Amino acid sequence: MNSETKDKLKQINQIYVATKRLQNLSDDLRYTRENSYDLDYDCEPVCVLVTGETGTGKSEFIKKYLAKYPRVEEEQRTKIPVLVSLLPKARHPKPVVSQLLRDLGDPLNGTGGDTEQLTHRLIILLKGTGTEIIILDEFQHAIETKSNKVVYDIADWIKTLINKTKIPIVLFGLPWSSYVLDVNHQLARRFSMRHELINYTLDDFEYFQMFIQKIQKQLLDKVAIECKEELWKSDFAFRLFAASSGNISDLMNKVIKPAAIDVIRSQESLLTIEHLANSAKRHLGLLNEENPFIIKLKNITARQQNSDSYWNSNAIKGQSCVVDATEKKIIFSDLKLKYIF
Repeated sequence: MNSETKDKLKQINQIYVATKRLQNLSDDLRYTRENSYDLDYDCEPVCVLVTGETGTGKSEFIKKYLAKYPRVEEEQRTKIPVLVSLLPKARHPKPVVSQLLRDLGDPLNGTGGDTEQLTHRLIILLKGTGTEIIILDEFQHAIETKSNKVVYDIADWIKTLINKTKIPIVLFGLPWSSYVLDVNHQLARRFSMRHELINYTLDDFEYFQMFIQKIQKQLLDKVAIECKEELWKSDFAFRLFAASSGNISDLMNKVIKPAAIDVIRSQESLLTIEHLANSAKRHLGLLNEENPFIIKLKNITARQQNSDSYWNSNAIKGQSCVVDATEKKIIFSDLKLKYIF
């Protein structure tokens, strides 16, 4: 494989379009960072809760946001404007503190003391590295133990960290992670900004089309791939919707990007419905008789999210407290566009 082909494959992998909801989230993160910075971290910060089902763009957003504000090696320190940490499954705040210390590059690797001592060291390191915002990902891990005491203790520790550092914290998690704030009203008050990232549905299908239109433009601009069909037009967009159930991760990582990669590997420049059909078959396991890129439009049955997952604190013993999201079946004739594309 020559260097030009490799470069194009990398370009395909880097294709990214922020949805309107992600753009709004980015605006709010800029606001809360600038607000705390301008006030010299001398007041209670505005914190943010971001929830969404798997594949709605949380992880990709964090990745892009972190790349935008990377660590900087200065003469006397490593500046870490954005600290991203994966919340561990824990029954006590201590593992959470230890993880944050490790992610900051703590010389003792997050060991050497109790929760209070580690927290004190964490606060010093956060100030020393010039951290402006803290992102805690996989926040739902805080409640997977099913113990209200564990949930409350971890939530209370986060509240303490906010109070002592005055650094804004952003929590990313599945929809049911919001239960952590439900059991600690003092912490909930600090998270006044709430963002819900949702899968596309027929209700906002026009925005789904606009998203695809931007992706199609990037394919042309970045790697000179033309599409035989206009992917964003309603009939073809519904095929893409049916393949992904409106989930942007499945749409990009299991349909469009693999199809574009096949085009480049074949030394071609035209993306066809056959490329998309093969991607759906390979990465989504769809049989020919259910593949939306093979069967007739009128025979396609798609699924869209009907309700969010949530935490059922009244679940009986032995039953999962997590109630999964539900879906409903839809067909193309259900689509009623405000603006026909």
